[in-house]
Amino acid sequence: MSTLNVICVKWGTKYGPIYVNRLFNMVKKNLTKPFNFYCMTDDATGLTHDIRVLPIADTSLSGWWHKLSLFKSGFYGLQGTALYLDLDVVITGSLDPLIDYEPEHFCIMRDTGRNKWDKFNSSIMRFELGTLNYVWDGFVYNQKWIADNMEGDQDWIGLLVPSALTYPEKWVVSYKKHCHAQG
Repeated sequence: MSTLNVICVKWGTKYGPIYVNRLFNMVKKNLTKPFNFYCMTDDATGLTHDIRVLPIADTSLSGWWHKLSLFKSGFYGLQGTALYLDLDVVITGSLDPLIDYEPEHFCIMRDTGRNKWDKFNSSIMRFELGTLNYVWDGFVYNQKWIADNMEGDQDWIGLLVPSALTYPEKWVVSYKKHCHAQG
């Protein structure tokens, strides 16, 4: 099995180190496969010592756009499988099926859609590092158009990787769409 890299992004002040540490502990509890846990961040203060820090190099980006750098050629020199998780993900069961599901394909969470671009939700993604470099390269080349016309990184991913597989809906759900009772 190739190296398993669990990666999250913490940028700015919206989510403090407690979110990263909590996510790390949930992963540790719910993943039986050996893994390295990485946090790409502009501020590593307060992260537990078992979390490997990837300093954010491109300070011209903000927010979720940093996620797209996961697709950059030579991403921090890492190789193998990447499991990306947003900081607000809540893990309630084994992560092993997410790793084992269709291992030769890019897998992502399905989105029910809010706008014309929505197809995927990039809160959870699994892929082989270095295999989708064109996602980052295209973003760099078209950054202004993307920022003016798309609502987020998942819109760009959906446009460039329409053949991505989505995880079975019962495996990963959206709190906003599936769990939050509307009055």
